[in-house]
Amino acid sequence: MSEKRVAIKGVAVHAGVSIATGIGHDGAAMSRAAAAYWLVGRIPTVEESKPEAATVA
Repeated sequence: MSEKRVAIKGVAVHAGVSIATGIGHDGAAMSRAAAAYWLVGRIPTVEESKPEAATVA
């Protein structure tokens, strides 16, 4: 939903941009970075973003 439509509905929008280095356009890596940012509160390092990395501390 566009920010304009959300504003009309009275819903607060808090959007921002975060840089995840070493990800490129790798969809799975972008998903891991987004999930870590949402659940852990930080973007993982390049090493943590690799598929073989088990967890983000």
